[in-house]
Amino acid sequence: MNSLINFEKIQIGSDEFFVDQVIQTFESLLTSERLEKINRVIQTRSSNLIPVLENIYDRGNVSAVMRSAEAFGFHRFHIIEPGEKFKESNRITQGADKWLVVQKWKSTESAFKHLKDQGIKIYTTALTETALDIEELDLTAPTALVLGNEKDGVSKTALDLSDGNVLIPMKGFTQSFNISVAAALCFYSAQRRSKPIGAEEMKQLKAQYILNSLQHTQDRILKVLKSK
Repeated sequence: MNSLINFEKIQIGSDEFFVDQVIQTFESLLTSERLEKINRVIQTRSSNLIPVLENIYDRGNVSAVMRSAEAFGFHRFHIIEPGEKFKESNRITQGADKWLVVQKWKSTESAFKHLKDQGIKIYTTALTETALDIEELDLTAPTALVLGNEKDGVSKTALDLSDGNVLIPMKGFTQSFNISVAAALCFYSAQRRSKPIGAEEMKQLKAQYILNSLQHTQDRILKVLKSK
């Protein structure tokens, strides 16, 4: 996957800058405590599991899943929103979306093509006869996990295009979890088997987290970088 992603640069608005330039320019503006926390967090980030949410109705559920993903160390996040544009609920994310690399798509097909072009396996969460226990999911390579909407689950398109499905074993009469609960359980299972990202991606994340920690507006950041 990493060979298809350029970790040497970071995009700010419509412009791209070298990661080293961003770090060298702004690192000194942060406190040692903030830099220490950024360095500690990026050491635990993982791309083994990449959450993908497909056409979720409840905006609060999306925000809650984002918060869980960030808490368990999974920083890459995809949202498929064919209809209404998603707006984060700050009350629920509590700023978690600020520390995620979020990509949004208008169709399942385009999202899946992007992921597969990077060599990422795609698994949906669905109660099928062939579904794997989430604990059996192979996470030795980056794997996308698709969670569908509250009413119908993942779409037929997602099922047809995926490499397989997984489920969370249940022992009671109830046969489904709330999506935010299901996501948290999957993330907990995955983080126990996850591996940290590579050094280049860590550096790119460090640059992004430095920018996110500044009080500067985007226009001010761009002006400073372009003056170098």
